[in-house]
Amino acid sequence: MQATKIAADKPLNRLIHTGIHMVTAFVLCAVSSGTERIVLEKLRKIAEEVHIIYGEYDLLAKITVSRCEDLEDFIINKLRKIEEIHKTQTWIAMD
Repeated sequence: MQATKIAADKPLNRLIHTGIHMVTAFVLCAVSSGTERIVLEKLRKIAEEVHIIYGEYDLLAKITVSRCEDLEDFIINKLRKIEEIHKTQTWIAMD
């Protein structure tokens, strides 16, 4: 089970609905010009939700994991491995 992607039929999604605390983060990503759709597809494979946005950043990804350590692992070992992403900003949800 991959703790960084939530789908309705996944065991992790059931944990969320049973009241077990999860860590939700929103990650803004700036990508190389013209690669928005490529990165969108890559992020869809590993993130709960991804949107193309307009402004200083190009994409917004929603990540839900079971622990802060899993968020760190996601950012360092998955997100930052996508070569087209050159800048990120992570916001952790508090509710």
